[in-house]
Amino acid sequence: MIDLPGTKKTFVYIGNWRAKSPGENGFDIFQFNEDTGELKYKKHAVDGVSVGAAYIDTKNNILYAANEQTSLPGRVGGGGQVLAVRLDPESGEMTEFSRTPSYGVDPTYIALDPSGRYMLVTHHVGYMPVTKIGRDPYGKYHIHTEFDDTTTVLFRLSENGAVGEPCDVWKHIGHGPLMNTQANPHIHSTVLSPKGEFFAECDKGSDRIYCFRIDYEAERLVLLNDYQSVPGSSPRHSCFHPTLPYWYMNNESMTILRAFRYDKDGKIDHICTVETLPEGCKDDPTLDKNQRPRQSDIQIHPSGKYLYTLIRGINCLSAYAIDPSDGALEKIQSVELDGKGPRACAFSPDGRFMLITAAESGEILVWAVAEDGKVAPTGKNTSRPSPGTVAFFQP
Repeated sequence: MIDLPGTKKTFVYIGNWRAKSPGENGFDIFQFNEDTGELKYKKHAVDGVSVGAAYIDTKNNILYAANEQTSLPGRVGGGGQVLAVRLDPESGEMTEFSRTPSYGVDPTYIALDPSGRYMLVTHHVGYMPVTKIGRDPYGKYHIHTEFDDTTTVLFRLSENGAVGEPCDVWKHIGHGPLMNTQANPHIHSTVLSPKGEFFAECDKGSDRIYCFRIDYEAERLVLLNDYQSVPGSSPRHSCFHPTLPYWYMNNESMTILRAFRYDKDGKIDHICTVETLPEGCKDDPTLDKNQRPRQSDIQIHPSGKYLYTLIRGINCLSAYAIDPSDGALEKIQSVELDGKGPRACAFSPDGRFMLITAAESGEILVWAVAEDGKVAPTGKNTSRPSPGTVAFFQP
């Protein structure tokens, strides 16, 4: 693909996640051909970062990235980091200009408020506690376990977009019924409602949904709603309909997708729950967890007509038509992907293509989206070491 003077350029940033070899983390920069769906590799950038999440502020040409780590540089422990990276609209080049501790272990998601002055960062943290031995006043020894703090952190952003000091830290509590994965909270995502009234967060550890707003005068997070979801379901990712009052959530430990109606105050009401597995496919709880179906990303098509969820284990994508009258979902397709370990997906700006990162097979899958919402492979896949996140940038 040749860059033509005066043509509109579209760049794609692939964040590599937990790569096994030095020099394979960080970002890979591509230019995207909107006519064919082809990806032209440009260069590697921001090396050494295990990209757990990426968010692009298109108004200011800044990409914010979560370095999903347990330890800060030069020490054991201390959590991950948040980076601010300047994007060049002509070349797509990345220039890091800000890096700060994320104030939590394994940062998973980033969202900006409507003003662009504040950022929310969520954290997954680990599954293993620290074991402490204590002694009571009667001389009897006892065992006590402590987990890392699971936090949602509110950061100030400077005028140039650099990440400043945290102004509020919300510490989550709770657990779910699954012994090995729900002994403590695991906040996996936070997304802003289309009109900017509140953020919705999914907690895999306690099967809860949290809705927060920002008190700008006090610079604090305010909890609007705390919703108990299906026990043992592990809510993972969610997305808002772009124009209608509907919100959708997938789950990691159950093969269900849930639809809700919401209002400006963060009150949510259940609409329906649908199955995500292909017809005839069943979840076998006796299998290793990596072989079982586990949902990862969820996205709504830019048209607002269709919703998609990725399913690891069986390497599948399920697509649904959205009823605009009530937000209900009707499955239109379940299709096997041509890559293993689908982790994240995103649509091209015109909605004609979907890019999917296949972390296990080390591929970026390019699929075409038809008018009826169904998807099909283009055969234009690109190999990369450990693709995790995907973000489009059209200046």
